[in-house]
Amino acid sequence: MKRINFFVIFVLIFVSCSDDDKPIVEYLDITVNHYLVTEYIPAEHLEYLIKIGDEENFNRQISEIENFDFEDGYVYELSVLKEYPDPELVGSKPGYSLLEEKSKSKVAEDTQFKITLKNSEGASFVKGNVTTGFTILDLITVTCETEDVCTKLQESLENDNKVIGTFTHAENGAYNLIGIDVD
Repeated sequence: MKRINFFVIFVLIFVSCSDDDKPIVEYLDITVNHYLVTEYIPAEHLEYLIKIGDEENFNRQISEIENFDFEDGYVYELSVLKEYPDPELVGSKPGYSLLEEKSKSKVAEDTQFKITLKNSEGASFVKGNVTTGFTILDLITVTCETEDVCTKLQESLENDNKVIGTFTHAENGAYNLIGIDVD
């Protein structure tokens, strides 16, 4: 029994004195796309759509970049510091801090983009209705290209499992809904 206790104490001391609990830090060049996307884990929120380095597609999402002032309708080239605060903690998300804004390029006014408005788990990111108007999480105003599109949005949110909106940028950071896809 004494051997087991000694072994347990030895292991605890060895682990607690480990130098591995320092944060992992990376310097990255990323591109931030011109619009925000919806996410529901751990709660409903908006995230940046990014690609790292020379990746072809915007397929990664991050929720915050410290000291970065995002403006819809612009693609950004950034240098960032990515830091994992506790690499041993399961589910630990890295933090990002802006080091340099290398470029900011406005996209064409007719550039289309898609955003999930209701996911297959039933989480709706849209607030409002045809009468009061729509927003995405009370943060982005949704305008509709036609009244029919707004009506279809409301019906789709009530009746369909997954709803994806096709948008263009509108004035004052609003997203102009031009079409709906459903599953």
